[in-house]
Amino acid sequence: MIISPATFERCDPKQSTDCVVWVGDEIPCLGVCKYDTLTELQTKVAQKVCDLIKATDATSLTIPTCFAVAFASRDKTVLNFLQTLLDTACTQASQIADLQDQLENIDPFVTLDYKCCSGNPCVNDATVHVSEAIQNVINCLCTQSNRITDLQNEIATLDTEVSNISSRFDNFINNQFPVILDQLNTTGNVATSALNKANCIINSLDNQSIPISC
Repeated sequence: MIISPATFERCDPKQSTDCVVWVGDEIPCLGVCKYDTLTELQTKVAQKVCDLIKATDATSLTIPTCFAVAFASRDKTVLNFLQTLLDTACTQASQIADLQDQLENIDPFVTLDYKCCSGNPCVNDATVHVSEAIQNVINCLCTQSNRITDLQNEIATLDTEVSNISSRFDNFINNQFPVILDQLNTTGNVATSALNKANCIINSLDNQSIPISC
């Protein structure tokens, strides 16, 4: 129960706030208990108000330059700061969306010298958008990559064939060639012996050497 100052002026006898008690329910957030004197209740409430004012005092804050335009000339209160932050966040979200759209739509025309890729059937040499130019280069690289793969397969096939030829050659040198060489030597010896006999007979006939001793 609270008695206003007007009550003291028109009521007699006057009562001290120390003599009036609070008979309502406890108010934990204010620290008010049942049967607190009016003096205690007012002191607790006043202290809470002072604490709140101190906690929400924004007059000493410095407004940064990037925030000053948005805050404008508003009073330095917590609510004004919060509202300005919300407004700024919404504005920036809209600006970010616009920038994303602009970035997605950036695709200028360019003319590139594709060098060795210029003969690729998937490459357009004309002035094209950057996205198409990049795609041309990718197409060329893919074609070159496929060609390299084909060449690697051809080289692997040739390596196999060379290996087979080398194996056959080694077999010939190590196994068949010695036999052929031996046969040639044998044939040569027979031919030499026959030639010697022929020469002997011819010489004997020339000398009329009878009997012939060859």
